[in-house]
Amino acid sequence: MTVELAPSRHRALGRPRQPETDDAILNAAFTELCLSGYHGLTVDSVARRAGVGKPTVYRRYPGKRQLSEAALASRLSAPASVDTGSLKGDVAAMLKSDVLWLRGPGGAQLVGVLLAERERDPWLVDLLRRDVVRPRQLQYSAAIERAIGRGEVKAETNASLVAMALWGALLAAVLAGTTPNQRGVEALAETMIRGIGI
Repeated sequence: MTVELAPSRHRALGRPRQPETDDAILNAAFTELCLSGYHGLTVDSVARRAGVGKPTVYRRYPGKRQLSEAALASRLSAPASVDTGSLKGDVAAMLKSDVLWLRGPGGAQLVGVLLAERERDPWLVDLLRRDVVRPRQLQYSAAIERAIGRGEVKAETNASLVAMALWGALLAAVLAGTTPNQRGVEALAETMIRGIGI
């Protein structure tokens, strides 16, 4: 004889997670990374900044690395798609977007922090390449490939190398403390395109 059991009406033990607590922890961890670097970050400091207890942090992330990875992943989103119909327009739009990101909290400052940690923790630089450099290189490369298809650019142009040169020029300007404004971004786009000879 088979006995069918009625579904349990008991709720799972424990309180459900609160999204605002998750956000507070990730925001706090990201801020600590920018201010103190990976080796200066502690669960204590993150918990204090987030206004929660250490057990609350540990229930979500078993260690500092997992917490740091989650915090970085929450902020290092891929750039928005751009297609203005011309190479100059695309490059200017992408450079403008990247200027805003680099000048913002966790932009150029975070890049510097992660690069400084590369000897002790190379996984941080791998993450930087994966979530920051590679998506932008692909975005610039795609714009150049579209320009090739429109006949704006020579067919033999190496889109990947040009993409690195374009974004590298912007990064160098930011790190040198000469971040361009809107007009400067347009001038940089025109100068780079003309200078590369495409």
